[in-house]
Amino acid sequence: MTDAGVRAAPVSWRGLRSLQACSLSMLIRMSTRLQIVMSDAEMASLRQVARRAGLTVSEWARRALRTARKAQAVPSASSKLEALERALGCNHPTGDIDEMLADIERGRDLR
Repeated sequence: MTDAGVRAAPVSWRGLRSLQACSLSMLIRMSTRLQIVMSDAEMASLRQVARRAGLTVSEWARRALRTARKAQAVPSASSKLEALERALGCNHPTGDIDEMLADIERGRDLR
């Protein structure tokens, strides 16, 4: 009996094993293990950093990897187009492409 006076349904071992298998199956589908080989000194340093942050090493590593991934993110097509439009709106001096290439080559010949 529980505190409310309701009797809990008995759990069979077969049902429990089925539930465990289902939970394990869901866990496997939801995560992938990443193994990183490092020296004992590096690992000790990471443990210390994670402890100071109040995190497990795994959580600290997940956050560090997410931060690194965001820092390497590729700009969206729309942000690239906006940058191009801003640059084109500046009216920088330009010339005929053949003349500019010839000027570049003449400059190389001056060395």
